[in-house]
Amino acid sequence: MKLKTGYFLLLLCPLFWGTASAAEEKHLANIQQLTFGGENAEAYFSEDGKQLTFQSTRDNYPCDQIYSMNADGSQLRKISSGKGRTTCAYFYPGEKQVLYSSTFETSADCPAPPDRSRGYVWGLYPYDIYTSKPDGTDIKVLTSSPGYDAEATISPDGKSIVFTSDRDGDLELYRMDADGKNVRRLTNSPGYDGGAFFSPDSRQIVWRAGHITDPAALAEYKELLKEHLVKPSQLEIFVMNADGTNVRQVTHNGAANFCPYFHPDGKRIIFASNMNDPARRNFDLFLIGADGNHQEQITFNPTFDGFPMFSPDGKKLVFASNRDGKVAGETNIFIADWIEQPVAINESHIRKDVEFLASDAMKGRMTGTPEARKAAEYIAAEFKNAGLQIPPGQKSPFEQFEFISGITLGSTNTLAVEAGNSKKDYAVRTDFIPAGFSEDGSLSKVPVIFAGYGIRAPDLKYDNYEGLDVKGKIVVVYRFGPEGDDPKSAYSTYYPLRYKGMIARDLGAAALLIVSETNEDDELLALRRDSSFGTSGIPILSVKRSLIQDWLKMAGLNFPDTSNPHATTGFDLPGIQVSLTSQLIREKSESDNVLGWLPAGKPTDETIVIGAHYDHLGLGMEGSLAPKWGVVHNGADDNASGVAGVLELARVFAKRRNEIKCNILFMAFGGEELGVLGSSYFVKHPIIPLTNIVSMLNMDMIGRLRDEKLVVGGTGTSPQWNPILDNANQYGLKITKNEDGYGPSDHSMFYSKDIPVLFFFTGAHAQYHKPEDDANLIEYKGMVTVLNYVSRITEEIMDLPARPKFTRVNSKSEQIAAAGFRVYLGTIPDYSEEVKGVKLTGVRDGSPAEKAGIQAGDIIVEFAGKKIENIYDYTYALQEHKPGEVVTVVVLRSDQRVSLEVKLERRASSQ
Repeated sequence: MKLKTGYFLLLLCPLFWGTASAAEEKHLANIQQLTFGGENAEAYFSEDGKQLTFQSTRDNYPCDQIYSMNADGSQLRKISSGKGRTTCAYFYPGEKQVLYSSTFETSADCPAPPDRSRGYVWGLYPYDIYTSKPDGTDIKVLTSSPGYDAEATISPDGKSIVFTSDRDGDLELYRMDADGKNVRRLTNSPGYDGGAFFSPDSRQIVWRAGHITDPAALAEYKELLKEHLVKPSQLEIFVMNADGTNVRQVTHNGAANFCPYFHPDGKRIIFASNMNDPARRNFDLFLIGADGNHQEQITFNPTFDGFPMFSPDGKKLVFASNRDGKVAGETNIFIADWIEQPVAINESHIRKDVEFLASDAMKGRMTGTPEARKAAEYIAAEFKNAGLQIPPGQKSPFEQFEFISGITLGSTNTLAVEAGNSKKDYAVRTDFIPAGFSEDGSLSKVPVIFAGYGIRAPDLKYDNYEGLDVKGKIVVVYRFGPEGDDPKSAYSTYYPLRYKGMIARDLGAAALLIVSETNEDDELLALRRDSSFGTSGIPILSVKRSLIQDWLKMAGLNFPDTSNPHATTGFDLPGIQVSLTSQLIREKSESDNVLGWLPAGKPTDETIVIGAHYDHLGLGMEGSLAPKWGVVHNGADDNASGVAGVLELARVFAKRRNEIKCNILFMAFGGEELGVLGSSYFVKHPIIPLTNIVSMLNMDMIGRLRDEKLVVGGTGTSPQWNPILDNANQYGLKITKNEDGYGPSDHSMFYSKDIPVLFFFTGAHAQYHKPEDDANLIEYKGMVTVLNYVSRITEEIMDLPARPKFTRVNSKSEQIAAAGFRVYLGTIPDYSEEVKGVKLTGVRDGSPAEKAGIQAGDIIVEFAGKKIENIYDYTYALQEHKPGEVVTVVVLRSDQRVSLEVKLERRASSQ
C-alpha cells in the first residue's frame, strides 16, 4: 500500500511543522504548494507531465477519494465515485484511463480504521483495482478476488500493471496485463512487499519490502495478517527485473523506507525514509543509485516529506509534505523544479586551473609562445583526465592554425640623404627603423616636406597639410599632436600613426617619417606587429630627431616653434633628397585550438560547443592598458577563468556521459586577443559539420561575479533562450541580457554561421588588460555559481524537444558602434585572413551595411573615395563622417569591384 496519509502521518510525524533551508534543499527550486488543507498525498504525473492524480480527504467525504488536477494545481476534478475508500491512482499512458483501487463495491461506507491496540499498524482494506475515464465514467474492475488488491501502477509502455495482493496468504507483488488478464506472482519472501513502480524503460521494478526471518516476528506478522493488518516499522528498498528475476536490495539501514520511484535516467531512485531521525518520526526524501551507492539527502524539513515522483522529463518533482501546514498533521501536495546536481562543481579544481594558467611562469600565454603551447598541453591533459576523447576523425586534440606572430627587419633597410655634393647614410635601429605596418618599398632621391603633426581635423578647423603639395614627396611629421600626448586632447583621435600614414598616402605622399617633437623624447618606435595583417600602403619610418635636425640645417631651416600650435605650418626642405628602402619580414607561427569530445549517451549528430579562449597579452601587446609593457599580464579573469570553467564542465558532464543527450565539443581557443583567430579558423575548417552544432556557449571573463550580476549575450539568437535562461536561474543571479550575437569574443564567429550562441561575462574591472589581473582576485565561489548556471542551461538545451531555432538579431547601433565613432555601419571584420582591404565575416541585421547590400565575404577596398588597405584605414575613414551622409563603398566580391551606396546612421549614444 502507498502509505495512507491520515493515521500514519499523525502517529509517525512530530506535531510541529517548519520550513527547510533553501541552501540545504539544493536540488529543489521554486517549491509551490498545490493543495491547501486536509489530507492530500500520492500525487503522480500523467505521461505528458501536465496532470496529476492524487488521493485526498476533502469535500465532506469521510475518507480518501481520487482527484486529478493540472500540474500547476488548477482545474481540480474528482475521479472516484465518492463511495468507499480509494487509494493509489495512476494515469495510463495517453491519459485516457486512470487506474486506482477502491472498496466501494464491498461497501459504500468508509471501512473502519484499524485497531491500534496492537501498536502502529496499517489496515488491509478489501480493495479491488479499477479503471475509469479521467472524468470518472466507464468504471471497470480489473481484480475481484477477496482481500487486498491495491498499490497498482502501470508500466510506461502501457503493457503491464504491478500491484500488491494478499490473495495467496502473504503480501506479495503481482503483475498483470493492462486489461487485468494474465496475473502472475513476482515475489515469494515472507513479509510485506508493496509500493511498486516500473523503471522508465518498463524493464525493472522498484518496491519497498519488510521481509521477515526472525521466527517470533514472522509469527506476529502472520497473526496480524489474519486480522487484515500489517506493522510497517522496518522496510527496505529493492529492485528486480520486471519478470521477478534478479532481485537486489538497495538500502540496508533498518529504517522505514518507502515510496521509491525511479529517476527518469533509470539509474537512481528517490524514496522517503526516517533513517536520520533516532525517534523514527521525521521522514525526508533521499536519492540513491539503483546499485545502492551515492545516497544523498534531498529534503531537510523537520516534518514529513514523502511520496515523491519525478515528471517524465525529470524537470519537476512532486511530493507530499506537512511543511507550512496550518494545523498539525496537515498534508499537502507540493511541486518543485528539480535541480540536477549529480556531480558538484568543484571549487578547488577551478582554483587549481586558474592558478596554473595565470601564474607568472606562463608569461601571459601570448599566442604562439612556448607558454601558450604549455597552456594548450595542460588543457588537453585535463580533457583526457576527465575522460574526454579526441574528436572523430582527428589525430590529436590540437587543431593548428597559422598566424603572423611578429615582425623582423629584412636584409635591406636603408636611409640616406643628399644635399648638393654631400651624402650621408644612416644606420637602421640606431638612426631609423621601419614601423611594424610599413609597406615594403624603395625610393631614390625623393624631395622632403615637413607637415607639422600630420593632422587634418576639419571638425577642429585644423589642417597641417593646408597649402602643401606632398604628392611624390617624403613627408616628415611629429609623433603626437599640438597638445602633446595627452589622451584627453581633442586632437587625440588623430594621433595614431596608421591614421597619419593613411592621410599622407591619400594625399599622394611617397613615404612618411615620424619624428619626436622634443629632444627629451627622442626615441625610435619599437618594432612590433599590431592586430592587423594589413600594411600602410607606403613606407613609414621612425627616425631620430637629430637626423631631421641635420636635414633642416642643410636646407638652412630649423624645427618650427611649437609654442603656438597653429603656427606649426608645413614647408619644403629645398635641396634635400632622400633615398630609402623598407623591408620587413612578417613571421608566421602556429597556435592551437584544443578540443575535447564527449559523445552523447545515445548516438546523435547534434552537438553543443562549450568554449573559452586561453591566450592573453603576454608581456604586453596592442590592447594592453598597462602604462608600460614588459610585465607579465597574467589574465586570471581574461580568460583563465573561462578556461577553468570549460575544464570543470568537461569533468562534470563526463561523469554523466551515458545521460547526456547531445554530443559536447569542449574547446579552448587560441588567438582570441589577436582577433578571434582560433574560432575563426574553426568555423572555416570545422571538424564536424557546422549544421550539426545546435548552439555555442562561450565563457569569457567569468571570474569576477559581484553583487550576483551576470551579463549574458546572444539572448536574441534563439527564441528558446529567454525561457531557458529564466528557468535555469535558480541561483539568485541578476541577469543583464544582451540580444546581439556579435561581440568581442569567440561566439561571434559561430553566430556569423547561423548558430545560436550565448556569451557569459561577469563584467569589466580596473585590472582588465593589465598585469594586475591575478588569480588572487578571482571570486571562486561566484565562479561556482556561474558554472552551475551554465551547466543547467546546457542540460535544458539538451532536453529541448527540437534543436533551438536560430534567429538573426536586428542590432541596435549603441550596442556595436566603436568608442569615438559618430556613425554606425554594422560590418563585422574578419581578422583571420591577410588581404588588402577589410574582409567581412558578416553584417548585422538591419544595419546600414545590410540595407546597402554589403555581404559577408566582401572585401572593402574603398570608402568615400579613400583607399582601404587595412582595418585601420577603414576605422579612420569611418570616424571622418557624420550620420545621415551617403557614401560610396567599393567592395571586392568574387574578384569583381562592386560599388554600393550606404547611408550612415547615428550611434544612439550621440543622439
